[in-house]
Amino acid sequence: MILTGGQTLGGIDYDSEKPTFYAVVEKWESLPKEYYQIGAKLITREHMREMPKFKTTNYIEAVKLQKKRKDTGAVEILYTLEGEVLECATSNVFLVKDSVLITPATDILGGITRKIVLELAEGNYKIEQRKVLEEELESADEVFITSSFKDVVPIVKIDDFSISNGGVGPVTKDFMQRFAKYIA
Repeated sequence: MILTGGQTLGGIDYDSEKPTFYAVVEKWESLPKEYYQIGAKLITREHMREMPKFKTTNYIEAVKLQKKRKDTGAVEILYTLEGEVLECATSNVFLVKDSVLITPATDILGGITRKIVLELAEGNYKIEQRKVLEEELESADEVFITSSFKDVVPIVKIDDFSISNGGVGPVTKDFMQRFAKYIA
């Protein structure tokens, strides 16, 4: 669903009393099953989306990186900025360290699936919503991403390094199961 300023006036101005609202429907295609079974890869890019707290249609950075993403076999592009982990182009990111669930708190779009995972974690895991440093990725026990069209996807590799032992971890598996039950 998209809400725009409406018909332009003089090329760029608009009448705020007459916005345009429309819905786009596309065929949904699942990610490859292997991503959920053996894990997927992320590539990183130094970038922060403009107005990160809001869902906009400005995906130009992600669009420009699609060839590189595909060429490297990555499922997503993880945005970082000055050593801080932010979010993926169309997903949120979680780290697990010593059974603590860690996710960036600011300069991100707080996704619906992210919100559900945090709710599912309450009472079961310690949760830290905070600034996450890029260097924490290399020492994480597990990493996964969430998205309304991807659900919970285990990440076993980022750029050229493997996460922990390179396999899907038990906490990630737990969230995959919890989320599947939640949406069933």
